[in-house]
Amino acid sequence: MIDEVEIKANKSKMPLKLSLGLLIGCAGWMGPYIGLAVTLLPAKIGQLAPSSKVSLVATFSAVAMVVATIANIVNGALSDRTRSRFGKRTPWIVGGSLISAGLFYAISVAPNIPVLLTLWALYQVSLNAVVAPLVAIIADKVNPKFRGTVSSFYGVGAAMGNYGSGVIAARFLGGIQIGIWVFALIGIVFAIISVILIKEPSNKDEPRETLHGKELLQAFIFPIHDARDFYLALVGKLLMVTGQYVIVGYQLYIFTDYMKLNQSETANSISAVSMILMVTGDCLCGICGSVG
Repeated sequence: MIDEVEIKANKSKMPLKLSLGLLIGCAGWMGPYIGLAVTLLPAKIGQLAPSSKVSLVATFSAVAMVVATIANIVNGALSDRTRSRFGKRTPWIVGGSLISAGLFYAISVAPNIPVLLTLWALYQVSLNAVVAPLVAIIADKVNPKFRGTVSSFYGVGAAMGNYGSGVIAARFLGGIQIGIWVFALIGIVFAIISVILIKEPSNKDEPRETLHGKELLQAFIFPIHDARDFYLALVGKLLMVTGQYVIVGYQLYIFTDYMKLNQSETANSISAVSMILMVTGDCLCGICGSVG
C-alpha cells in the first residue's frame, strides 16, 4: 500500500502523467468505437444487407444503447469492488481492451447480419468494461480542485478519438476488414500506454464491504435517492449524443447515396468533416475544462 503521506502529497499537485494517461485511454476506446460505429460498421452492413441498411443502422444503434447502459452500470460497480495488485480499474481497462480487440476481429469476418448484431452487442459489454473504470479514476485519484483540468484532458482525448477516427476510417472504405483490425490494434496499444501512465497502485488490502439484499441491488441499479444531478447530466448527455450521431451515424450513406460521391470523394469528405470537428472539439474541451 502507498503511504498516506505520499498519497496526500500526490493529490496536492496537478497529476500530469495521470491526465495524459486519461487522454490516451479515452482516445484509445473512443477512436475504435466511433470509427467502427460511424463509418466501418455502416459500410459492412451495406455489404451484407444493402436494401435494408438504413433501418439496420438504427437497429444496431438501439441495441448498443440498451446494452451499453446496463453494462456501464454493472461494470462500474464490479470494478469498485475489485481488489488486485494492479488496482481496481486497471484489470478492467486492460481486459476489456483485449476482449474488444478479439470482438473486432470477429466483427470483421461476420458472415451475416444476425451474427454481426450479436457481436456488436457483446462488444458493448467489453467496451464498457473500459469506459466506466477509466472515467472513475478521476474521482479515485484526483484532488477536487484539479478535476476540471484533468477532465479537460479526458475531453480532449474524447474529441481526438471521436473525430480523429473518421480520418482513419475513411482511408479503409475499400478495405473494411483491415480498417477494423487497425482500430483493434489502436485500442490495445493505447490502453497499455494509458495504464502505464496512470500507474494505479495495489489495492489488495483495501476493505470490501459485503453486500446483501438491498445493498446488493443498489450497487447494480440506477441511483434512486438524492440523484437529481445524476439524471440531469444523464439527460443532457443523451440529448447531446443523440443530436450528434443522428447526423454522423448516417454520413456515409449521405455522401454515397444522396450526394452520389465516389469512394475517393467520400473518404475525403469524411476526413474533412472529422478534422474540422476534431480541431474545434479539442480547443473547446481544453478551454472549458480549464475555466470550469
